[in-house]
Amino acid sequence: MGKQSEDGAEKKNDRQGGPAIVEVNPKPRSGLASTAIDLAEKLAVKLAHDSPQPLHYLAGLFAPVLDETPPAADLPVKGNLPDCLNGEFVRVGPNPKFPPIAGYHWFDGDGMIHGLRIKDGKATYVCRYVKTSHLKQEEFYGGAKFLKLGDLKGYFGLFAYGLRMLREKLKVLDMSYGLGTANTALVYHHGRLLALQEADKPYVVQVMEDGDLQTLGLLDYDKRLGHAFTAHPKVDPFTGEMFAFGYATEPPYITYRVISKDGFMHDPVPITIPEPIMMHDFAITENYAIFMDLPLCFRPKRLLTERGFILHFDAMKSSRFGILPRYAKDELLIRWHEMRFNMKSGLASQRKLAASAVDFPRINESYTGRKQRYVYGAINSFAKITGIIKFDLYAKPEQGKTNLEVGGNVQGIFELGPGRYGSEAVFVPRVPGVTSEEDDGYLICFMHDELTGTNFNNRLTCDDRLPPSSTIDEDVEDVHNGNGSHATEWTKPYGCNANMMTLLSSTKTPSLDLRNQSPERPNHRWEQGFRVEIPQFDGNMKPEEVINWLSQVEEILDFKEVPDDRRVSLVTIRLHGRGQAWWQQLKLTRTRQGKAKITCWSKFRKHLRAAFLPYNFDRELYQRFQNLRQGTHKVDEYSTEFYSFLAWVDTNESPLQLVSRYIGGLRLQLQDVLNMFDPCERRGSTTTGNTGRETISPTWR
Repeated sequence: MGKQSEDGAEKKNDRQGGPAIVEVNPKPRSGLASTAIDLAEKLAVKLAHDSPQPLHYLAGLFAPVLDETPPAADLPVKGNLPDCLNGEFVRVGPNPKFPPIAGYHWFDGDGMIHGLRIKDGKATYVCRYVKTSHLKQEEFYGGAKFLKLGDLKGYFGLFAYGLRMLREKLKVLDMSYGLGTANTALVYHHGRLLALQEADKPYVVQVMEDGDLQTLGLLDYDKRLGHAFTAHPKVDPFTGEMFAFGYATEPPYITYRVISKDGFMHDPVPITIPEPIMMHDFAITENYAIFMDLPLCFRPKRLLTERGFILHFDAMKSSRFGILPRYAKDELLIRWHEMRFNMKSGLASQRKLAASAVDFPRINESYTGRKQRYVYGAINSFAKITGIIKFDLYAKPEQGKTNLEVGGNVQGIFELGPGRYGSEAVFVPRVPGVTSEEDDGYLICFMHDELTGTNFNNRLTCDDRLPPSSTIDEDVEDVHNGNGSHATEWTKPYGCNANMMTLLSSTKTPSLDLRNQSPERPNHRWEQGFRVEIPQFDGNMKPEEVINWLSQVEEILDFKEVPDDRRVSLVTIRLHGRGQAWWQQLKLTRTRQGKAKITCWSKFRKHLRAAFLPYNFDRELYQRFQNLRQGTHKVDEYSTEFYSFLAWVDTNESPLQLVSRYIGGLRLQLQDVLNMFDPCERRGSTTTGNTGRETISPTWR
């Protein structure tokens, strides 16, 4: 194993205020009971199991690699790798160490992580098993022992499940650490890389200084996690929190969890649904968690009644989406919504983005939980990824398309080429955070050429604004738009989900922080307690509301000390509806006219005012200010309106002139009282006494 980094040593020995890592040390029992169960299993396989040979997900490029690969440094590199790719690209997938006794499903294999360390323009490859309790016990026996998902079909599935229960009861297998394989996905939270599989708890994997990978143990959040943990939790980049859930075959079928940025798991929130289902994923927004009650149901009775698979897609059952406030303490506030389609009118509550289905959707994760514009997906051909597709969710969809092609919501397609197949592509922003364009960055994935038997790591530029940069593959000649790859001699089977750990994220959880961090202007701790967010702008506001929105936004930008050249890109992500449509049209028009992008805040402000305020708004506003009188209003109501006009109207009047204007709008009896004093030396506010008499204390000095 490689030398452990200083950061890694700190994480292992110092809990950083987070939960302790549980060392996985299962104690299975070999002996007569184990031998007897093995013989019964072999006999049942011979008599009752019917499976085609070879099993599809154990053949070809799905076949497992036989050995781990220690760090192999200095892979061939052509050109220069972008600085933003400094870190470790990791992908996990199923890789069974021992051949199955009977059935096998792609989800059954032991979790193996393939890593590509990129640092200072050099690349290092490594692959390691996640040392789960499942793997350690099968290594102890020297063969497969655990029940496979691929076994759970028909009478044999029922018998195989009985053997699994018998092994647990007789302590042949130690289930105290769970039975998962950590083969599905990876997530980085609270300084820890977690390997996940939705039937188990997370495993913590340490990335070493040389790129090597070491399993540290299990994470049960100080015994607060007593159920399975989703393979797809969501980390909010703004708050640092992680949101997750688990599903089970016994009530409660769904349990929702929130983990603080410091790694503390809050109390469980059980969620009631009619029957157990496989809920693989969910979503979060800024304020809600969204659960998908889809009809992929656990139906154990099918093993007997239909000799079918334990999981069944029930086409007669409707799909529902449950929306729960993110910080709910119970399920009372959840609201379930069904998807409805009107075939006569053609109306529906969803839209089709492309002519065919795609898989492994990814976004710029700096926008997790917020509205995104771009989504990247994998184009599949029977579990093999043939290309990458880029969706623009703001574009108008094109109807009637039968082929997957550019147009409408499909902004771009990258075909990997004949005989080449890839894996999930991860977006890496060129600049971390949300201060740059959402699609300004790269996609990175593993790729295999079945014609030559060569493996690559592919890097695709996501945005045409970026110049071509580098390739790290001496065998690939079709470098297009800054794409790059590198060749390796090691086999990487087709796998599941991937992640990119940058060197920045290896020391702290990423968060949005735009303030100047120079020694002269430190970011004090009291400021970090404020959560300040730019309000949305949908373009359907009254003129006065537009002015108030601009004023509020500028207050936030000034407080955060956002540089002028970043203000426009930061604010425009909060445009929605009509506001977003206007912005996109303005950019398109300026591009066609050959004009430069709008990066100056004053210019953006000018264009927004011109688009959403009447052409004579300033003149009418000034006239209304000139004619403002108290009339029948109370003094505080008059003062509020006066202050509003001061915020809206650009006047060059001195304080004395403003005081005179204020007094001149009051009722005559109040003017007479105030004219007896020097108003420029009075402070205070306008109030109404208990007797109903109005008293005045002007606020100007």
